[in-house]
Amino acid sequence: MTNATTVGQQLGFRGRLLTGGRPVATSELLKQLKQLHTELAALEQDVVDTDSLSSVVRETANPALFRHKDRGVRAYTACCVADFLRLYAPNAPYSERELKEVFDLFVKQLRYIGDKKSGYTSLYLYLLESLATVKSVALVVDLQESDTIIASFFQCFFEVVCASTSQNVRTCMIDILSQLIEESNGMPQSAIDIVLGQFVSKRHAENPAAYQMACELSNTSIDRMQRYTCQYFTEVILSFGKMEGELTDAEKEEIKAAHQLVVELSKAVPGLLLSVIPQLEEELELSSPYLRTLATSVLGELFAARESSFALEYPSAWKAWLGRRNDKAVSVRITWTEYFAKLFNNHPEHSSSLNEAIIAKLLDPEERVRAAACRAVGALDIDILLQHLDQDVLTQLGQRCRDKKTLARSEAFSALGKFYRVAYARMNDDHVRQKLGWIPTEFLCVLYTGDDEMMQAFLARDIFTLDEDDTARTGRLIHVVSALDDRAKAAFRALLQRKAACMKEMEAFLVQCRELKSQESETHLQDLTKTANKLTARLPESSKAAECAVRFAQLNDAQATAAIEGCMDPASSFRMIRKREKEARKRLEQASRDISNTFAVLIRRIRYDIVNVSAIPILIRRGVTTAGETETSHASAARAILQLYAEVFPFMLKRHTRDILEYLQPGELDLAARDALRILATCSHAAPGMVAIDNNTTELLTKICQQSTPDSAKRAAMLLCFQQDNSAACDSLLQSLITGLPSSSPELLSRLSALRVIARYVPETFEPYGQQVTGFVAKELLLKPNTWSPDDMKKYKGWVDANELDMATRCKLMGMKVLTNRLIGLASDDAAEELAQPMLRLMVTALSKNGTVSDGEDTPPAVCGWVKGTAANLLLKLCRIARYDAMLSSAELLHIALTVEDTSPYVREMVVMKMLKYLRGRNLHIRFLPVLFLTAHEPQRELRDQVKGFLRQQLATLSAVSNGRLSVFELSVARLIHLLAHHPDFATDKDTLDHFAKYLAFFVETCTMPANVSFIFHIVTRLKSVRDADTEDKSENIYILSEVAQVIVRQRCTAHQWTLTTYPGEIQLPRDLFKRLPTATAAEMLRKNHLPAEYLRGTKGSPLSAKRTVENGAGKFEPAEGGAGKYLEKRRRVLPEETPLRRNAPRAARSAAKVTADLQESDEDDTHNMDVSSDSDVMAQEQPEPQPKRRSARRRTKL
Repeated sequence: MTNATTVGQQLGFRGRLLTGGRPVATSELLKQLKQLHTELAALEQDVVDTDSLSSVVRETANPALFRHKDRGVRAYTACCVADFLRLYAPNAPYSERELKEVFDLFVKQLRYIGDKKSGYTSLYLYLLESLATVKSVALVVDLQESDTIIASFFQCFFEVVCASTSQNVRTCMIDILSQLIEESNGMPQSAIDIVLGQFVSKRHAENPAAYQMACELSNTSIDRMQRYTCQYFTEVILSFGKMEGELTDAEKEEIKAAHQLVVELSKAVPGLLLSVIPQLEEELELSSPYLRTLATSVLGELFAARESSFALEYPSAWKAWLGRRNDKAVSVRITWTEYFAKLFNNHPEHSSSLNEAIIAKLLDPEERVRAAACRAVGALDIDILLQHLDQDVLTQLGQRCRDKKTLARSEAFSALGKFYRVAYARMNDDHVRQKLGWIPTEFLCVLYTGDDEMMQAFLARDIFTLDEDDTARTGRLIHVVSALDDRAKAAFRALLQRKAACMKEMEAFLVQCRELKSQESETHLQDLTKTANKLTARLPESSKAAECAVRFAQLNDAQATAAIEGCMDPASSFRMIRKREKEARKRLEQASRDISNTFAVLIRRIRYDIVNVSAIPILIRRGVTTAGETETSHASAARAILQLYAEVFPFMLKRHTRDILEYLQPGELDLAARDALRILATCSHAAPGMVAIDNNTTELLTKICQQSTPDSAKRAAMLLCFQQDNSAACDSLLQSLITGLPSSSPELLSRLSALRVIARYVPETFEPYGQQVTGFVAKELLLKPNTWSPDDMKKYKGWVDANELDMATRCKLMGMKVLTNRLIGLASDDAAEELAQPMLRLMVTALSKNGTVSDGEDTPPAVCGWVKGTAANLLLKLCRIARYDAMLSSAELLHIALTVEDTSPYVREMVVMKMLKYLRGRNLHIRFLPVLFLTAHEPQRELRDQVKGFLRQQLATLSAVSNGRLSVFELSVARLIHLLAHHPDFATDKDTLDHFAKYLAFFVETCTMPANVSFIFHIVTRLKSVRDADTEDKSENIYILSEVAQVIVRQRCTAHQWTLTTYPGEIQLPRDLFKRLPTATAAEMLRKNHLPAEYLRGTKGSPLSAKRTVENGAGKFEPAEGGAGKYLEKRRRVLPEETPLRRNAPRAARSAAKVTADLQESDEDDTHNMDVSSDSDVMAQEQPEPQPKRRSARRRTKL
């Protein structure tokens, strides 16, 4: 390799570098090399005479110089050789073998470029700049061992570069490396690995300078690096994508590292991924779930990066990635969901497709996917959410608060709670309020599903908060309550009632704890365990929580007990309550973390937080609306909260009744005054004599009873009735009310409303006038036919609210309530049954005649509906009292049951909600429970779900407190079958049997579990060994339904893989409904198939083959298409108008004056809201609880 001889600059160096093939002395050699380097550096490439260089070139190519022990010699030699390459360019004066040694020398010298202590730094920099400028490294690519040399350059530079490396040095390195990349036909993989390795996050942190150089190098040689990067990932993806079987852990780590590298490259040099993203798109379709998960994750990162435009640049990959939300692998769907929030926050321009996608994931069958979706939505920035998130997404997120799975529920509560907490300060903004203001309502309505513990935790933390500032905390409470809908308000009331009930249970538990300390015995321990089970029945892992409660009792920690009691002190401020809570938890934490965690939940349930005495003055002040001011929702809410306090915690208002009385002023009552009247009446009812009134107030209340609205008249009368010395005031009021009865003035309705209160609460005062009032109500209101014009028939064809009814109908309904309350007031009187007989007959007649009492009256549908609903509810109200319940036969109960299937949805809801209230409060006999299962065909899903939630809640509570013993709850299936056997629509054709099978399917789905399914099967089987006690020809219906029920239970067991075993015990079927058959007859009935053959052939898919939907990943029972269909739309066959009144039922003797424990509750005749009263909600199992007798009234009259 020689260059053509040219005439130009001559090398003047005449020294000798070698002697006999060996270097001269080091000092002399350094001197000579330095002189040579100086002269060579001064020569110019285009004008140098290369012939003058030839001899020295040969000397410098000697390995003795390349490997000399002195660093200076090697450094000068390298610089000289670099100059020769510059001067001889584009050819080289060395052989291929020599060039290899030359570049090895260069690499070795360049390793010292970062050594600041070396005396040859300038030489290393000269060498580096020469290579970068002259591009001598291009010679490498033609060498046979070029890959090794190229890799050594890359390795050297990336090892040498550091934070102290100057920009000039780094630029030269980049120039050299880029020359190698551009000139090479194929880069060695090791070199590419070195470059890409700098993007790994760990290396990035260790040597940022190397990372920066890799970025600049990749951008400088972007076209070539794209190809090499694509090649790298192609090899990785293909090699693992074609593998069969499961990947090893090492292989997973390798492939994961490669994918993570893609993410890092996207941040540093996104241009390198031009051909990589299509490969990732293909990877989404591979059979390996692990690889699809990785590809989904990487693409999610790429698309979600803040400055990323990948989604627009790669539309095909974006579409494919969106499709992975429906991947069959759960891990892929979860991974996809995890990138939703980052994508939505950084790229709201894609909100349309993302909104639709996340809704699908909130409905995913897999619990973990739904939880991840809830968590993803919860991670959204509040401003992005308000501007771009569809309301449907938030609505579906709210539905996840009712999810069957704990994980999904928790994430949904957490997300919604965070949104409300963060946005609360902006709730005055209409858009924010519309978007998020419904969250408290959603939280509270979860109470209807029965799982309230989680809801209460998030409610306290995110909705109401635990701010110790009384004004701020109370203001927030008012704001929240003002935005609640009716169902949520009812749930809020129920929440407070549960708190009160839990307080009572805790008080009983703490008393037993002290008794255990003073006299520990097996009996005391058993009693305490029962109380602990009841106290913790609604807690998660209730059995474990009960054990912790018993362990707490055994600690005998007086200080912790006192602190817990302090949390239930109604006179303590919120700050003091919180202090005592912290004291209790600190003490319990020292004893046991499990005990501490259990009591943290219990204390939250019993503490005065939402309700607190510190809030009452603020509520009273905020509830005032001065003259000329417009009533505000916050003022109304403040009074509503005071009303709740009065209902649930009346003694908290004891010191504030005078302030509330100031709302009452002479003249027409405004809304605030009416609310105050209600609050005061409630307090008086809870604690007679608590509200003391003067003569002026008594006169005002008397006037209200005669001239105000019916509700205000009721409250005013109640306030008078519960004064300590009420005889004179009540007698005076009664006389004034009766005097105006014959008139048909507008005040008649208010007078009747006040009369019903007096009849209920002071029967001794009312009875002297009882005959007169009863005669007026019967003749002038109930039995007197109305004349309806065509306009009236048209007006009342559809349903109307009670206050929109005509005055005659409203008075008729109020008159029915007066007569009912009179019977309740006389419940302990010896002649109560005699007085009740005509009243019961009247109510049953109203039901049997479709809401009409008078003969020949053609009544509008709305009026009929109100009469039926009111009559049914008043019968339920009377049946809370044992002696009146005993008078109602099973045939008459059927009339009540049929209102649950009335053609009017309003009537159905009216009766069902009242029945739920009474059953929940243990005020009705268990025989009313089967009526609820007639809602199986209820078209209103919300109402049916409330019934189902109540039934499951009651069964769970019974199971918790019964320690595994089976209860009368299961026995109600016998009463249900009896009820259905007497149903007027029952027939034996297949369609009808299918319809009736769904009633039984509703029972089985709601009430069966592995622990009781054999017991229930035993009950329905035993029904074939008895006959109907009253109507023997209905026995065949019972046998048919028994066999239908057996089929359904077996199908349930098959579907859930439950074992159906022989129940070992004996049961007693209800004697009032069934009579035993002779043994031989019973055996014959058991052997005989009573189901029609046509039905037996069709039971394979029926009766549990009702329409099913998938929600929360589990099947749910749904009514058949069209709901109750023809059965609600057609008129039922009319039952006998009069049925015999049963006077001597086995459950209550006539001489026993038994009344229910609910006789002291508020007289809520017109309330149909759900009332979730306590944690111990178990309906009466045999009969309502009796109360002491009242003294007999002075006079008795008959209807």
